[in-house]
Amino acid sequence: MLVFYNAMIIFARKHFSRQNAALFIFIIRIAIYLRAGAALLNRFLKKSLMPFLDFMVVLAGLFFLKEYWSRNMAVHYPQEFMLLAVPSYIVIWIMSIYFSGGYDLPVRLQKIIRGIFSGTLLILVIYALLPEHYRFSRALILLGAVWAGISMISMRLVLNLLGQKEFALESNSRKKLLIVGEEDEASRVLSLLKMSETTHNFIGFLQPDESSQQVAKPELEKFNLGSAEKFSEVIAVYGIDEIIFCARDIASNRIINFMSEVTTREVEYKIAPPESMFIIGSNSMDNAGELYVIDINSISRWTNKRNKRLLDIFLSLLFLAFSPLMIFIQKDRKSTRLNSSHQIISYAVFCLKKK
Repeated sequence: MLVFYNAMIIFARKHFSRQNAALFIFIIRIAIYLRAGAALLNRFLKKSLMPFLDFMVVLAGLFFLKEYWSRNMAVHYPQEFMLLAVPSYIVIWIMSIYFSGGYDLPVRLQKIIRGIFSGTLLILVIYALLPEHYRFSRALILLGAVWAGISMISMRLVLNLLGQKEFALESNSRKKLLIVGEEDEASRVLSLLKMSETTHNFIGFLQPDESSQQVAKPELEKFNLGSAEKFSEVIAVYGIDEIIFCARDIASNRIINFMSEVTTREVEYKIAPPESMFIIGSNSMDNAGELYVIDINSISRWTNKRNKRLLDIFLSLLFLAFSPLMIFIQKDRKSTRLNSSHQIISYAVFCLKKK
């Protein structure tokens, strides 16, 4: 997103004279930054909506569980239980679900269960290390974990039944796919999709021209939907959700014309570059869209990036904690101290710039 809006600023700086249009460029820059800020805020609200709902629902459930447990077991809980302990439990559950991939799309219920289970184990470990007057109730921790699992899964099931695409379950997220291109290139693109982590309901392919109607591979004959002249008709009849254009067979201006024909439904577009091992595309300037690549478990995957970042932070804290002991095994201790101070300052500056 930041790259996109910065490109607009570069465009304005390049194509307008600084002498004659300095004020105009200044206004454009302000408008661009305001739009970028609004887009960032919108993305943040969308990303934080589900964790916020989870927090509030689990908090309300634990409040009623505490009241019920107090009345039936004749146990009194201090104010700190609801003000400090319960919010801390919920934050640990939510963070565990996040690092487990429970907030990734499409929704995978098993990852939510895994996150709650690992979060509960972490809470119980911390609970065992706390002083006696901070150990409020193991039973409420376990009951809260059960409630968290039931409530979070139920919310996602309800949202899925209501047809919310953002919360579609993994089993219901198969998009109806159409490929526009020659038979051999369409077959290659389809093979790429099969080797990637995507799940699609392949409807068929359209050939770019009437002259290339002959299908050489018998297994693809049933998927031949004719020529691209039927583009709008095929999308309407089959309810296509995603279209991949083969850039080798179709010119860019023709791809744009095809996109402009579809106005009755929301369709996602992708482009397969010739002889490439990936498929790219984005329907919004506010996000990078999906990138279909062969599944090689690369570091570019969001799950791996998140896990690597978590590992980096953990190891950094571990090394920092043991640095007073590690410095004694160094031969040149003075240089080590100076170097360590320099590295800490450099890393702090880097983090501030990154933020």
